[in-house]
Amino acid sequence: MHRILLIDRDPVSAKKIASALAKSGFEMIIASSESEGLSLIDEVSPDGVVVSDNVSQPDGSKLCRKIRHLFDLPVILLGNKPEEEIYPLTFKDGADWDYYMCLPISYEELMARIKVLLWRYGKAELPPRGEERG
Repeated sequence: MHRILLIDRDPVSAKKIASALAKSGFEMIIASSESEGLSLIDEVSPDGVVVSDNVSQPDGSKLCRKIRHLFDLPVILLGNKPEEEIYPLTFKDGADWDYYMCLPISYEELMARIKVLLWRYGKAELPPRGEERG
């Protein structure tokens, strides 16, 4: 079972996301602040981190930058800005997350993105492909 740290200041949002990911087989740890999240990374050694943009001001990308510089973990940033506004900025400033998702999110897509990132970081294997359909 892969351990995922969710850093989200909103307890209602955190509970919904954590519940959906737990149903997909992830062990979820929730932090409600930036400092708690950074502390928990050291304590519980998660396989990946999901940061909600509402966790720190002015935006969660600064927390992602701290995580990226301190730990070698896949990071997904959830935010309120449309992807078409965020991705052009990543070319200018560089991205400190592996994937950005605009809220509200699809839990199924989040679960799939986490699994792919775990594979890319060598923390998981992808499931075998099904038979090709003719």
